[in-house]
Order: sequence, then structure tokens, then C-alpha cells
Amino acid sequence: MGLAVILALNAAIAAAYYLRLIAAMYFKTTRRGVQSDGGLAGGLAMLACLVLVLLVTVRPTGLLAAAQRAGRSLTSPVPAATATGLPGTSAVTATTDPLHLESSARR
Repeated sequence: MGLAVILALNAAIAAAYYLRLIAAMYFKTTRRGVQSDGGLAGGLAMLACLVLVLLVTVRPTGLLAAAQRAGRSLTSPVPAATATGLPGTSAVTATTDPLHLESSARR
């Protein structure tokens, strides 16, 4: 019962806070008009973002291909490096694949 009262009070406080913000945004008038102070740099940044969003929206294949390459690079096994020991001994294969290490230890 006590927790329900605390939750109701919290919800009432949050509603009052957010309703004041909404009222300030939509129902209060400003004395001066809206100003943008970004200048040329802000306009160029906005244009660059617009172009990127449109490219990803219209042709996402480049982004998806890059993501797949990145995922494969994380999950692909490291190529085995071979090192030869002393003359007359067999080559030693080094790898970081735990399954390969396990199976070679059983041999």
C-alpha cells in the first residue's frame, strides 16, 4: 500500500513537471521570432546529415555490406601461422581457435 502511494506521488510530480514544459513550448508566445545562429557551418552540417540519412534510406546496401564485413572479421578464425622447429622436427601450427587446440591435444 505504501509503495503504491509513493508511485502515485511520483507520477503526479512527473506529470506536473512535463506538463509545464509542454505548456511553455506550445502555449507561451515569444517576443522575438525564432533565430538560427548556426551560420554557414550549421547549414553545411545539416546538409551533410541530410545527405547521409538519404543515402542510408535509399541505398542501405553499402552500410549493410560494411557491417557484414565487420561482423565476419570479428567471428572468422585467425589464419594459422606455421613455424618450423629445429631441423629434423615437424612443423608446429599455431592457432587461436579453441576447438582446433582441443582436437590437436587429443591426438
